[in-house]
Amino acid sequence: MPAGRRPLIWTLALLSTAGYGALYYAQPLLGVATEHALGWSRAQTSLAFTLALLVSSALSYSC
Repeated sequence: MPAGRRPLIWTLALLSTAGYGALYYAQPLLGVATEHALGWSRAQTSLAFTLALLVSSALSYSC
């Protein structure tokens, strides 16, 4: 890897880590709002989040 690309790679890695962290930590907060808005239970909102992660991981597979 050329030395000029290292800062870009590190920046992308840090932003990706921060993005996933924000997603996982925001889920319980957003889940409460969803429960109140849609009348869902905690189990249903957690299942929806889990299924969304599984679908995104299945669709992002690359060789």
